[in-house]
Amino acid sequence: MSSDKDGRRPTLAATPPALRGARLIEAPRHPLLVQLRDYWQGKCGPDGQLPGRAAIDPLELRGLLPQIFLIDAALLPDGSHDYRVRLMGTAHSGIYGDGHVGKRLQDMFGDYAPVFTTLYDQICQAPRCYSNEGRIFWWRNADFIAFEGFHAPLASDGRQVDMILGAAVFDYGKGG
Repeated sequence: MSSDKDGRRPTLAATPPALRGARLIEAPRHPLLVQLRDYWQGKCGPDGQLPGRAAIDPLELRGLLPQIFLIDAALLPDGSHDYRVRLMGTAHSGIYGDGHVGKRLQDMFGDYAPVFTTLYDQICQAPRCYSNEGRIFWWRNADFIAFEGFHAPLASDGRQVDMILGAAVFDYGKGG
């Protein structure tokens, strides 16, 4: 992680120009993301245990399902992680297209993958929630798409992160 010019706002070190201004924020602001954060916190166990995928009930998240995504975080022998899309809500399909379930983030995002893998590496190494925001400038038919995201660790054993639960909201904008 690095800082903006003013030294106060954290940014992701591997932020390409097409995701100008992508930065971590203190906490989610959008009501849907606040709702997901509160839901995730309610699923955490005693002594800081992380919830596993089995604790997440889609029926309890009905209003959030279009924004939700799940990313598998498979631990590799060298200690790094391989990230694959497990589930992607329809709001993401409108941005990234269909057919990404099962794909590695590197295959889905190409040169932009480090924006996501850097954040997910942080979550796996020091499990906690992260919120971020920024603008996507690579999209057609809009000068930019503003986004806010929420990312939380899941762990089948309560400790070792094996999945990321997240959601994002998008706002199509004009101008730059």
